[in-house]
Amino acid sequence: MYIYIDVLIITSVYIDFLLIKAAAGILHRSIRTFRCLISALAGSLFSLSVLLPPMDIVQSLFLKLFSAAVIVYAAFGYGSTEQFVRAYAAYFGVSLAFAGICFFLSQTAGEIFLYRNSGLYINISPAVLLISTAVSYAAVRLAARFSQRSGADGTYTVTLRFRYPGGCVDEQLKAAADTGNTLSDIITGRPVIVCSRDMLSQLALHCDIPAADDTVLPHGWRLIPYHTASGAGLLPIVRPESIYIKNDETGRISCADAYIGVSGSDMEYAVFDPKLLL
Repeated sequence: MYIYIDVLIITSVYIDFLLIKAAAGILHRSIRTFRCLISALAGSLFSLSVLLPPMDIVQSLFLKLFSAAVIVYAAFGYGSTEQFVRAYAAYFGVSLAFAGICFFLSQTAGEIFLYRNSGLYINISPAVLLISTAVSYAAVRLAARFSQRSGADGTYTVTLRFRYPGGCVDEQLKAAADTGNTLSDIITGRPVIVCSRDMLSQLALHCDIPAADDTVLPHGWRLIPYHTASGAGLLPIVRPESIYIKNDETGRISCADAYIGVSGSDMEYAVFDPKLLL
């Protein structure tokens, strides 16, 4: 099989971009397109390993583990050790799944795939690549929409962990999935779970919870604009260390990457976008 460098790099960037997006979806983390593209470009450099002399299994495995670490760091940053390990596991998991699919196809599709030294070369035309991506994207969106409609009913318990100077505190909120809550952070794009100030009683014992009209905000807090049918304004938001959403009926627990917005109005339930459950 002839290997064309331009095809190798283009397909590698393309595939790594989709794998990173898939990992971000599993983690319920939003990632900027530019950062995702940079990490995919970094990953494409490792794809050039197919041009090197054959490596033994230990060298090949080390290269794969190292390249995955570089890609994950470029895409998601380090954050904490727990966050990095979770991001690494998600990316490595989707990469293994993709490798399994490629291996299956290689048994029936002839000389399209070449795997060497942890690098993959796909001899495929851009037209086929674009068409297959469009079909796959449509299938995923359809499945996600069906899942959102069928799995968002019921009540939920949202468990939050906040880190403050000197320690951490946990909060548990009764919550409901609401498709009308599409609020997201304007900087990171992460969704915002909205609750009332009274729901964060434990956090209030250890640090100040700002209001929308405060001129000085505590560390980690900022204001974002919001619009509702009844008006517009500013909402204080903060990012917890961790968020877990439990379906009270099924017991299913989802890990979410989101901000918490504090409303000045009384609320019976915190509300979140059902997409956090996907």
